Amino acid sequence: MNNRIKVALRIAVPLFLIMTLGLNGALPVLADNASRPVPAFRMVQGEVLNIVSDNSTSDNATATITLKHGNKQLEIQVDAGTKYYLIARGKPSSAESSVVAQPKGAIKKNYKLERQTSVAAVADEPLSEAAIVASCARDPNSLGRYGKPAQFSDVEVGDRIIACVKTADNVAKQVLIIKAPIKQKINGTITEVSDGSITIAPVIGNAVTLNWDANTKFTLKGLISVQSGQYASAIYNRNGMLALTVDIQASAPTTAVEGN
Repeated sequence: MNNRIKVALRIAVPLFLIMTLGLNGALPVLADNASRPVPAFRMVQGEVLNIVSDNSTSDNATATITLKHGNKQLEIQVDAGTKYYLIARGKPSSAESSVVAQPKGAIKKNYKLERQTSVAAVADEPLSEAAIVASCARDPNSLGRYGKPAQFSDVEVGDRIIACVKTADNVAKQVLIIKAPIKQKINGTITEVSDGSITIAPVIGNAVTLNWDANTKFTLKGLISVQSGQYASAIYNRNGMLALTVDIQASAPTTAVEGN
C-alpha cells in the first residue's frame, strides 16, 4: 500500500506544479485582455443598400445607412456632425482594362505616390480601398484627404462608402463616398416582368427594377420565355436604370454569388 501511495504522490506533485505554473502564466494574459481599452473609432466599408433619412436638410440629416459587406449587412448612423467626402467614379472609363495592363512595378509606383496623385487615379488601383481603410484606422480624421467635400445627399444606393464610426453610438464621424460606376451588375431572382421592365431581387439587398428597350440583349438559356421565379444576371446603366444585357436561366448556378 505504501508503495502505491508513493507512486501516486510522484505523479500528483509534478502535475500540481505544472497546473499551478500554467494558471499563473495564463492569469496575467487574461487580465491584460480584460483591461485592454475599446477603440473609440472603427472603420466600416461596404456597398450602400438602403438609406432611411429623417428628411431634414442635407447638411443636418440624421439617417440610417444599410451596407453590404461581403455576404453580411450592417447599419451605421449619420447626423448633423458627420462630414462627407466624395470620390467621383461614376464617369465612363476603361479603368479595369487599364489597371490590368499596368505592369506590377507601375502599380507599386502609383501606390507610393498615392498622396501626390489625383484621387480618381488612386481609386482605380487594385486594393486602394483597403489601403484607405488601413491608413485611416491609424488616423480617424484622415478620410478627407482622399476626396473632395460632399454632403449627405451625395450618398446613393449602389455607392460604396468607407466610414469612420464612433464605437460608443455607431454614428459616423466621417464618410468617404465612392460613386458607383455607370455600368452596374445585378444577379438574382426575377420577381416581376412587364412589357418594358423587369424586376430582379438579389439575395442581399433590395430588388431593382430595370427598364428595357429594343437595344437590350436578352439571352435565354434553355428557356422560351421570361417569367417570374427565373434567375437573371443583368448589366445596366444606373443613369435611367436601362438594362443593357440580361442573361436568364431556370435557376441560380451553384457557384453564383448573388448580389449587386
